[in-house]
Amino acid sequence: MEKAFDTKELIKDLTAVGLPVAEVGAEKVAEVVYAWLEKSAALSPNAILKAAIPLTLAVVKPIIATELNKIDGNPAE
Repeated sequence: MEKAFDTKELIKDLTAVGLPVAEVGAEKVAEVVYAWLEKSAALSPNAILKAAIPLTLAVVKPIIATELNKIDGNPAE
């Protein structure tokens, strides 16, 4: 790998072990994980988690979406 967090390299590695990844599938997984984190934060008795998880998701969702959008090799879609 030549650059950090190279999604093309990740896809190549996953495909090599029999786990082909489609962009749409990865986006769906991300959305389910986001929802799970939000529900967990809401149910958590920990006030820090209640505040930190939604704030963190607000920051990382666009970053992750940009990276996921590169999976199929066409960042415009």
